[in-house]
Amino acid sequence: MARLMSLIPKFGELEVEKIFNIFLTLEKVAMIMSWPTDIYYLFLKSVFTGKARYVYCTLSTVQCTDYEFVKEVILQAYDLFWKLTGKNSEIL
Repeated sequence: MARLMSLIPKFGELEVEKIFNIFLTLEKVAMIMSWPTDIYYLFLKSVFTGKARYVYCTLSTVQCTDYEFVKEVILQAYDLFWKLTGKNSEIL
């Protein structure tokens, strides 16, 4: 599992513009490795730092297991969700 997690890049606070790439990379690696979508969330905790880690830790256990929800909340926390999707979502 640790070897597989090393395929997903770490996210640094100074690399806000790269956060979306973490999700894209995870999704591509998962697709190539034929991982079921219901385990994607397992890889997120280890790559988040700073604000992303804080937001992730404030979510309930149920929310943390919903990859799409976590993705949306993290992107929204960095004001990227609306820029990337054109949606004006109010989750937090």
